[in-house]
Amino acid sequence: MSDEKKADLKNLSIEDLEELCVFAESEIRKYIYSKCPKKEITQLEIIVKIGIEKATNLTIEVNLETASLSEEDNKNLAEEALRFAINSIDKKLLGLSRWP
Repeated sequence: MSDEKKADLKNLSIEDLEELCVFAESEIRKYIYSKCPKKEITQLEIIVKIGIEKATNLTIEVNLETASLSEEDNKNLAEEALRFAINSIDKKLLGLSRWP
């Protein structure tokens, strides 16, 4: 049994939340560029938002268009990149001892 506890977003500082947004965007770009050459990407828009009203939550939107992939393949690649980013965020939250 593991004693590790994932950091709760509501316990993170504003600076940590900002760092998490930048990290999420970076991970999405890294994944997409590993699967598709930059010169083939005609549009890549990544929006990462932290909501802190009633509950703290992370919202990520990816709009991707490439010259070489179909619309469905673009959608699938964007979804894969989101899953990759979420996995990376989970690992980061588990691994950063300075965060609660």
